[in-house]
Amino acid sequence: MGFMIEAVTDERETFNANVIMITTNLINLLKSGLSNDDPQTTTIKETLSKIAFFLKEDFHQFMDSLMSTVFEDAKADIDIKMENAAIPSNDKNAGVTFKLKGLEGEQRISMNTSALENKNSAFKLISMISESMGKAFTPYAEVVLNLVVEYMTYPYSKVIRKYCM
Repeated sequence: MGFMIEAVTDERETFNANVIMITTNLINLLKSGLSNDDPQTTTIKETLSKIAFFLKEDFHQFMDSLMSTVFEDAKADIDIKMENAAIPSNDKNAGVTFKLKGLEGEQRISMNTSALENKNSAFKLISMISESMGKAFTPYAEVVLNLVVEYMTYPYSKVIRKYCM
C-alpha cells in the first residue's frame, strides 16, 4: 500500500481523503491488540511513514497514537541475563551457553531478541517519519530529541546508535 501512496503523491488533493481514511484504519488496526511479534505491525508502521510523507502536516492527527506505540517499542527492555547454565531456566529465550575463564561452570546468556528488533524498528521509524514529514515534524522534535539523546550511546545495538545520529 505504501508504494501506491507514493505513486499518487503528486495528486494530493485528489487522494487526500482516501489516504486519511486508510491511515485511520491502519492506526485502528495497530491499536487493536496486534502483538509486537506479528509481522503486520512492522509493515503497518512502515506504511505509516510513507503516508506521513504524503500527508505532511495532515499527519498530525495520527501522531499521538503512532508515537505512543513507537516510544513503547523504543523503551522496551531487551532483558539481558547471564546465569549459571547448570540452573534450569524457565525463560522462553533459551540463550547461548558458554564457558568463560574466571567463572565456574558453563554460563548462559539470554535476551529478548524480539524486543531488540522492535526497538531497532522504532528508531528506524522515527527517522523515516521525521524525514517524511519534514518541517511538519517540528512539534514532535523536542520529545524525540530527548529519546534520541538517551539512546545515542546504547551499547546493545549499532542500528539504534546509527538512527540516533
